[in-house]
Amino acid sequence: MAPDRPMEHEPCWKEIGIFGDGSCPRLPEQVHCRNCVIFAEGGRRLLDRDMPPGYTEEWTRLLAQTKESAPARTLPVIVFRVGDEWLALKTSLLLKVSGTRPVHRLPHRTNRVLRGIVNIDGELLLLASLSGLLGIEEAPGEDESVPEGSRMIVVAKDGERWVFPAAVVEDVFRLDWEILKAAPVTITKAAHACSAGLFALGERSVALLDEERLFDQLRGSLGR
Repeated sequence: MAPDRPMEHEPCWKEIGIFGDGSCPRLPEQVHCRNCVIFAEGGRRLLDRDMPPGYTEEWTRLLAQTKESAPARTLPVIVFRVGDEWLALKTSLLLKVSGTRPVHRLPHRTNRVLRGIVNIDGELLLLASLSGLLGIEEAPGEDESVPEGSRMIVVAKDGERWVFPAAVVEDVFRLDWEILKAAPVTITKAAHACSAGLFALGERSVALLDEERLFDQLRGSLGR
């Protein structure tokens, strides 16, 4: 499929995509610009032409730019559902959202959190259950490693990669820090320990996960 706009203009991912204002109509479906054919086509065109003046400096600046380059008090997050709970993570942690993959169990290592390994684009990655990690009650039929119809979310931090299933993956949402509230002590102890706070999205209450605590608990599941 051909891109919607010529690359002679400012690349769309810098204007309306994940590096811009996030208004691209493709973004809710693609989740991240790297999953979009326009982004891939732009990369191919850059490879097929001579490097223009300032090319290296421009891409050095772009790649060094954080995904939180929105206004100082906002943060782009991906919103998803696990069991009956709505959760969110910073898009800076997101690598990919894909359909389900076959799960290969690890003998004597599989537990309520660590469900096995999956092949994502030729790389074997650990699959974790956030419902098991956070004590979220699963709906009937969701006690399998990857319930039918789930999406797989691939995240990374400091070179460490994990995959976890989500029943639903929603839009990228720009979170205003002003609306983030402290998590109440009435939620599960594990979920409270991993939450940086709650925010409202329509009629839904969404818990923003703290990546440091989340990855610490994921690592801890390897020794259980």
